[in-house]
This record gives sequence, structure tokens and C-alpha cells, in this order.
Amino acid sequence: MLGRGRTSTSCPPPPPRAPPRIPSPLGPEEGAPPPDQPPDPAPPMSSLIYKNMERWKRVRQRWREAGQRQQQRYGPSLRLLRLIYERQ
Repeated sequence: MLGRGRTSTSCPPPPPRAPPRIPSPLGPEEGAPPPDQPPDPAPPMSSLIYKNMERWKRVRQRWREAGQRQQQRYGPSLRLLRLIYERQ
């Protein structure tokens, strides 16, 4: 890192391999009928809304985790910049 009396002219480069920013899509739900086959009795509206909310909650969580993994590659540079800023 940066010692007493040393200067830094550049930040460390991020690792060359980065995990993808876009997470892989969720697969079909377990036990659900195929999408092209309509269910026999229509499920109640509240059940559909609940399932939809649960699915999109998982999608949002996967996007957040992918974003955090992507930001980790810049950790050393951010630590160096924070160290430089705090010493001023």
C-alpha cells in the first residue's frame, strides 16, 4: 500500500476476469406446469400475485448479488483512494 512519504501515481488495475454483471435468468419453478399448458382450474388472483412477488424478489436479490461481486474487483483501488483521502 502507501507508506509514509511515498506517493502513488496510479491505482492498482482490477483483475482481468470479472464475473458477469447480468445474472443468469431464473429457471421455471419446480412443480409448475409447462408455460404452454394452461392450468385446469384458474388459480386465485392472490396466489398469482404472491408467486409473482416472490419470483421478482429472487430476481432483484440475484441482481444485487451480481452487482456486489462486480464491485469487489475495485476493492483494492477504493481502499487506496480512501487511505489517500483520509491522510489529507
